[in-house]
Amino acid sequence: MTRRLVSSGSPYEPAIGLSRAVRIGPWISVAGTAPLLDGATVHAGDLYAQTKQCLAIMLAAIAEARRHHRLDRAHARHAHRHRDLARRRPRPR
Repeated sequence: MTRRLVSSGSPYEPAIGLSRAVRIGPWISVAGTAPLLDGATVHAGDLYAQTKQCLAIMLAAIAEARRHHRLDRAHARHAHRHRDLARRRPRPR
């Protein structure tokens, strides 16, 4: 199977063998993601906005890996703050 690496541009990637995402065949794995923009943390104290930033970074990496982006599974380190994560979720009609 073909292996494709997606870089985030971090200077640590070549030093420690990290990639933003790796695609092998139909599978894509995305590395842990932090709410960064131009190397600086954004939206300090706003878990919802930070989550949105992380998802945007992840979806961009998936798109670059040339796969339709469908989020099958995501893990949140601060699951006890689920209300903050879901505060702007659209309500079913």
